[in-house]
Amino acid sequence: MPMTFGNICASTICQISNIFIYLFTFIALMCSKGLRMAVPFNYIVLVIFTVSMSLMVGGWTAYLTPASVLMAFGVLALVLTCIFLSVLATPNMMKAVMGVCIGIICALILQLIITIPLMISGYFEGIWILYCFLGVLISSALIYIDLFIVMLAGKYAMDEYIYCALLLYIDIIRLLLYLLAMFGKAK
Repeated sequence: MPMTFGNICASTICQISNIFIYLFTFIALMCSKGLRMAVPFNYIVLVIFTVSMSLMVGGWTAYLTPASVLMAFGVLALVLTCIFLSVLATPNMMKAVMGVCIGIICALILQLIITIPLMISGYFEGIWILYCFLGVLISSALIYIDLFIVMLAGKYAMDEYIYCALLLYIDIIRLLLYLLAMFGKAK
């Protein structure tokens, strides 16, 4: 088996070292307000965090076909565009959060109604797709709320831009992982 970049990213040593780097930089940025405010160092730590997460995701996608990864990225771009446009069109935060919560509750009820017959009939692939759909729905709701806080409320936008970037980055990666689980096909 030739040694490609994907195989290097998927190696156990690379994955474990990236997990430790990811956790260390994430905890450092989330817990230390002084580090988030120290201008050259916060960018350096954020770049290290981003590279470690990129290598981890690259290792995970090394086992999938390129077409399925591109499909997941296309759906991610479409979902993020729709979320961004809906945040721009929402004037009231309380109504928006209430609408997101009602949407999640309705989706959970609908998912339970669909999942129970699937479990009885033994169709477990359908249960996996519904699980991933619920993950996409919750991740989208978290991105919506974080975008609303960052863009319209202005609560953190001026002082805590590194904190906001971390929140959005983690939510987007979570959404990508659910989409890869839903659309990904093994090589």
